Amino acid sequence: MEQERARAVALGYEDPINPTFEATTEMYHECLNECLRRIKFNKSIGETQKIAIMIASHNEDTVRYTVNKMSEFGIHPLDRVLCFGQLLGMCDHISLPLGKSSVSFVYD
Repeated sequence: MEQERARAVALGYEDPINPTFEATTEMYHECLNECLRRIKFNKSIGETQKIAIMIASHNEDTVRYTVNKMSEFGIHPLDRVLCFGQLLGMCDHISLPLGKSSVSFVYD
């Protein structure tokens, strides 16, 4: 983050780092919502595999938010257009319930 900020100053462009954790979460959720809207639209016209995304987060609130939004947008885990990526052993208390609910996830 320090290098990115220094580079922005040196090259004269806006600081690319969000000022707070909350701002980062808000931006992440906005991007996620746009992807889910597009997935829902594609599903409605029969193009179910045009967009697929990975939620690479250990933030329990973001994972919960995503699962709730999947339900809201009518995206079922078996649609296989969304998976969760986590570091093995980092958040097993999040990964294990996801696995039991048929949500795809990837360990690294």
